Amino acid sequence: AALQGALVQRQYAEVRALQAGAVTERLAGPGSLLVPGQPILRVAQIQTMRLQANVAAADLARIRLGAPIEASTPGTSLPPIRGRVTAIVPTVDAVARTGIVEASVPNPSRLILPGQNITLRIVLDRRASQLRIPSSAVLSEIAPGPGPTSTRERNYVWVAEPSMDGSDSYRVKRAVVRLASDDG
Repeated sequence: AALQGALVQRQYAEVRALQAGAVTERLAGPGSLLVPGQPILRVAQIQTMRLQANVAAADLARIRLGAPIEASTPGTSLPPIRGRVTAIVPTVDAVARTGIVEASVPNPSRLILPGQNITLRIVLDRRASQLRIPSSAVLSEIAPGPGPTSTRERNYVWVAEPSMDGSDSYRVKRAVVRLASDDG
């Protein structure tokens, strides 16, 4: 009977997590009196890591969901881990002028641990660096096409450039443009 009681008590001493992961916080120490349901450890799943980066507000418009990222650990020779942007938090810290971008990366080798400092390289959208103008400034004309009887639409805008004579006057010229997208 004593042996049976000791075996039952030993089962109470064993703690098993519901999922595999890494212990990130101990909430109760050895010898603590616990009640049923009281958490004693915090366990994080680290097979896939969710990373967050504070990004300058000026760069947020150039980051797209699904954009590729590279996560690396500063001061180590470990190769970067590739992932994708999974969220762009729609608020900006007014003091720091930064917003939060989240990315997920696979972490099967457990190279990244919770709370670790990581350098994130985010591929910016190249389209954001293109000139943006109101669609009302774009004019169209019918121009000769590649064939002898074909035509095509050509888009253009009027551009004002300062005169080269040093005066405050401007010279206006027509510039053909290629439209990337119509945002209004």
